Amino acid sequence: MANSKYQYVKESFEVVDEVMAPNIIVVRIGGLNFEEFSELHEFVKPNDEQALKLMNECAKAVLEEKGFYEIACAYGFRYEYRFRFTLCASLELLEDHSLVCDL
Repeated sequence: MANSKYQYVKESFEVVDEVMAPNIIVVRIGGLNFEEFSELHEFVKPNDEQALKLMNECAKAVLEEKGFYEIACAYGFRYEYRFRFTLCASLELLEDHSLVCDL
């Protein structure tokens, strides 16, 4: 976009928002088609132990793939999972929009 008529978009609207301490980071992972998956594998509702362990491991794997290891708290509701992170040196200057895009 260098030297184009749309350069004003980059200068005016593309701002860098940083997440800095003492803010916290909460990540939500949605279980797409988890209901069909549960029926296919005949999970006992509402809290099948194997299903809960599977969801825990999947969520941990997704976050660890992105380099997030310091989970302070996690909880699930229906087909969603949320994590709260502690801020460490490597997370202090993360851009909030990159979290939304990358996870």
